[in-house]
Amino acid sequence: MSEPALYLAFPDGVLHYVCVECDARCCRGHGMGGNMNHELRPLLTKYPALGALALQRRGSLLDLATPAGGCLFLQGDNWCRIEVQQGKAAKPAVCNLFPFNAFTRIGNTMAVAPHFLCPLRVQVPAPPGQVEGSHARVAAAVRSSRLLDEFQLQAGAALEPSEDADSVVARETHFRDLCGAAIGREPFAAAVGRAFVAPARQEQLQRALALLLLAPRESETPDALDAIFFAIAPSLRLKLLHLKSDAILVTLLLAEQSVRRLAELAAAPLVPQAVYHLIDSLLPALRLLALGDEPMGLPQSAVKEASQMGEAPLVFAQFKILRGAEEGRPILLNLEENLHRVPELVDRTALLMEIGRRVDQARMKPGRRRRTAKS
Repeated sequence: MSEPALYLAFPDGVLHYVCVECDARCCRGHGMGGNMNHELRPLLTKYPALGALALQRRGSLLDLATPAGGCLFLQGDNWCRIEVQQGKAAKPAVCNLFPFNAFTRIGNTMAVAPHFLCPLRVQVPAPPGQVEGSHARVAAAVRSSRLLDEFQLQAGAALEPSEDADSVVARETHFRDLCGAAIGREPFAAAVGRAFVAPARQEQLQRALALLLLAPRESETPDALDAIFFAIAPSLRLKLLHLKSDAILVTLLLAEQSVRRLAELAAAPLVPQAVYHLIDSLLPALRLLALGDEPMGLPQSAVKEASQMGEAPLVFAQFKILRGAEEGRPILLNLEENLHRVPELVDRTALLMEIGRRVDQARMKPGRRRRTAKS
């Protein structure tokens, strides 16, 4: 079988890192691995005790554990002993590729995203070929790593039922390139807002913002947060492929406005790592709101399974929302009818997260009709 195509889920030349300035968080308890027929066999020959750290083998791919306090090969100066003594190519492939080692299979394409354990920087204007996040550099490293040898062993991403893998890859590539062209030139919301297919989605976005007690940002001047959103949005979208195209855009725009509110609390400017993890934490609520006028799709037993959330108004609002879900009421309408009972942001957010987690579980439940990205 021929090698899979690659989709690099970040704009070309926008992301950069400098290992010598880092505290080697990637080397502390997150594991390592690679190909037994490539770089791992020489390492196991030189360090046979390394075999005692084997966690899982899939074909020629082997996963190894690392201690929480630091990899056994991590030196006091945060350099890798393997790299120092034998060169970077001798390191396990996962270590060698980091932070561009988060893989998602979409049909016959492997999407490569950055791992935000790394304190990545955003470069504006982008200098492709001069930074670590250059497409040519990352693609060459992934190909030479042999991690694609067992491509077919990885489960395909869950896709929205009306989409096929090829159209999704084409759409995601177009969005990534839009981000690359717009970064440093215009606000994120302006560029992404133009990508809506259905005009009604703009109205749904405004309704969702109101439910989060947010007002749309009105600015024609891009700032540092806009650059971060452009840089990380393509990789965030890999967590949203089971949604319709416009719902993905609504999720991203809600995420941007939510992070901007949180940025007002920060003692220092937010960095890509912080922004990505903030959004990842809030995704259940954001995905819920992005579904717009769809029904929640919760089972008839939803009310019986309601969580004890605290004070009576919050519990009653949850009951009414779940009852509305059982009746098939549209999500935004259902929430608008009941969230007025929950005026405080803290309670409203907690309730949206609780309902969002339930909806995520129902929609991603095995057996529910959805398309999986196959070969």
